[in-house]
Amino acid sequence: MSYNKIGDIKAAQGDAPAALAAYEDGLAIRKKLAAADPTNTEWQRDLSVSYNKIGDIKAAQGDAPAALAAYEDGLAIRKKLAEADPTNTAWQRDLSVSYNKIGDIKAAQGDAPAALAAYEDGLAIAKKLAAADPTNTEWQRDLSVSYERIGDIKAAQGDGSAALAAYEDGLAIRKKLAAADPTNTAWQRDPSVSSRQDRRYQSGARRCPSRACRL
Repeated sequence: MSYNKIGDIKAAQGDAPAALAAYEDGLAIRKKLAAADPTNTEWQRDLSVSYNKIGDIKAAQGDAPAALAAYEDGLAIRKKLAEADPTNTAWQRDLSVSYNKIGDIKAAQGDAPAALAAYEDGLAIAKKLAAADPTNTEWQRDLSVSYERIGDIKAAQGDGSAALAAYEDGLAIRKKLAAADPTNTAWQRDPSVSSRQDRRYQSGARRCPSRACRL
């Protein structure tokens, strides 16, 4: 835990090498704990978190293959946890986050089909969580983000109609969140981003709005 906290501070300070070193020290410990007791779900989840943190640093450093490998190691753990207890919403959300991280790397690598597949896996989970508790604003926003990611891929593939549909689904959620809490500046900004994306495709524009432009 201490190594990860130090890594978080170093990452926030922009010191990627020091952050990576701290995360790797934490990973080494968590690997030993997880191997010592594979039935301890807390230790297994901790290990998946370490893999994700390392993946984040590798992605920030531009090392997509290493980032993907770390994210996939984390995904493998989270799949097992989610399958072992489908009622554990925290583990389900963890899994959706892992799918999105892998989708981001695949998008950056120019592999649109793989990125879309990962995002759709994440979307399926986000939909279930959002439907299970419409009052959970975090899950609602997660769902809007999944729609946005899929819209980005569809846009990059030149499928304007599908991109527009995805952006509109995300926008509908973000409007509700913004209306529910006018003091939340992040939620107020979200609809403006979605609206700009919608207008691009309503006007027939072909420019892709975000990460998937590199496809």
